[in-house]
Amino acid sequence: MIDLTGLPLTSVRLDDASLILLLGLGEGWLLSVENDYELSRPAGRLRSADGPGAEARAVAALTGLLGSPLDSWQVEPDGGLTLAVTGHVLYVPPDASFEAWQVSGPGGALVVSMPGGDLAVWSGDARGGSAEAGNGDVSP
Repeated sequence: MIDLTGLPLTSVRLDDASLILLLGLGEGWLLSVENDYELSRPAGRLRSADGPGAEARAVAALTGLLGSPLDSWQVEPDGGLTLAVTGHVLYVPPDASFEAWQVSGPGGALVVSMPGGDLAVWSGDARGGSAEAGNGDVSP
């Protein structure tokens, strides 16, 4: 599986039109959070489903972490994603009807949490391994 642990958080942006949370990471990786998410932080928990104010506070909290390396990166067995950086934990659950998240990187590497939580994986210069397109097997 692609392991982005240790890469720095390089950008944080909320696309105003689509409400997609975009997190840039070192080495040219980009995480697009396309579904509801939860950010646990020392000051409390924020859920994007709680409205635009919560999303703005989550973006502000993550922006304060720019330059910090990811402490962990974990694709969950159900297709969810958990990442941690400097005492903050972002969790993106899978969605039954929509793509929940995707991460793209160098050489065309792409992992998408599909509706229902299955993973679609396109190989490229994937950090930590690659897999065949769309088979869900993310072993190196």
